[in-house]
Amino acid sequence: MAATEITKQSLVPGGITVTFEACNVDGNFFLNNRGTCEIRIKNTDTTQKTVHIASPKACNQGYTHPLDIVVPATTGEISAGIYDVSRFNDTSNYVQITYTDGITGLTIAVIEY
Repeated sequence: MAATEITKQSLVPGGITVTFEACNVDGNFFLNNRGTCEIRIKNTDTTQKTVHIASPKACNQGYTHPLDIVVPATTGEISAGIYDVSRFNDTSNYVQITYTDGITGLTIAVIEY
């Protein structure tokens, strides 16, 4: 199975009910045209999970390094972002996400502001 795209949800002034999707064992990605996206990750498994955000371009210090987000076990929920297009976007303007500790109990949402 190939990596799959996450459906972005748009934040509106009246608020939204965030819908989470199951994470894909082969990874996920989302379109990041404006650099105004946040990811939210929930973990219901009994072990913590590490979510890996690729950084194909150098940061403002001149280094290329990915971002690893540790999501606590059982009731862990993390909100992370905003993803700078000049650092986190690939050549097609997508942010690539992989999971180094498996995906059991892991769900994700992308919210665009």
